[in-house]
Amino acid sequence: MKRYIYKFSIVALFISSSGMQLMAQSRPVIAQYFQNPYFVNPAYAGKDGGFSLNMDYSFKNNNNQGNLKNQFLTADVNLKKSGLGFIVQNQENGLLSIKVVKLTYAHHLKLADKVRMHFGLSSGLTQERFDFDQFINNDMNDNSDPLPAEFNSRNASFNVDFGTAITADKFSIQMSVTNLRKVIVNNTNISDRVWYTAATYKLISNQMVQIEPVVAFTRNENLNDRVDAGMRLHILNEQVSLLGLYRSDDVFSTAMALKLSQGIFIQGAYNAAFSNNNLINNGVFEVAIKANFKGANK
Repeated sequence: MKRYIYKFSIVALFISSSGMQLMAQSRPVIAQYFQNPYFVNPAYAGKDGGFSLNMDYSFKNNNNQGNLKNQFLTADVNLKKSGLGFIVQNQENGLLSIKVVKLTYAHHLKLADKVRMHFGLSSGLTQERFDFDQFINNDMNDNSDPLPAEFNSRNASFNVDFGTAITADKFSIQMSVTNLRKVIVNNTNISDRVWYTAATYKLISNQMVQIEPVVAFTRNENLNDRVDAGMRLHILNEQVSLLGLYRSDDVFSTAMALKLSQGIFIQGAYNAAFSNNNLINNGVFEVAIKANFKGANK
């Protein structure tokens, strides 16, 4: 009986693996909208000047749905008209884990006073793994069950991302294409996100108060397209920042960021889902830290 249960569980995992990956990939990090746009757009590598380091950790512990965790680290440096960076990411969605490593090159052009155009290209590897050690079964090493070994022995997938952006003193507009290899050869085994675009505009900007709306659109391959709309409020020359964001998949996100010192920021965020169809995004916490050295945040 245990053996049949084990085999049934393995089959169920493989049937649902695509869905779990899509849900993991479709959950955006709140830091991507303002604090760290480089995470979703390689054109922002080195944009802030100097050297920037970003760390982000989002999590949700729910015994009914498995442990949901997303950890990533980005680092980028400005080299006058160009920028270099790298991204390391680890996602865990129950028994499924996705590890990503990317290297980035970006080029920055001056179009006018305080107006810049940015281009970026990231390339890297994506590796998927199932944690079959969570199954307690005396027959796990039986050679007649090759399915787990076959899945975890797959080679890492190579992918390339492209991004562009125009930034100015009061506005920014950007677009990124995820996994050009998938777009060119129609490979749908990696990320469901096809492209992402976002725009911001500072309605009010002074040392006391800044009000900056953001609108974003995500085109998905296997899920519904998503529209995000929100607003960020800066208080006392960015000493305190508040963010409210509503997504068309019925998720509302709130965040607060504090400026600890020059170039050092910490942000806490929380996601709340209003639809029973999107409970996987409900109750997700996120903590992000940004450090920018010898550069001004823009």
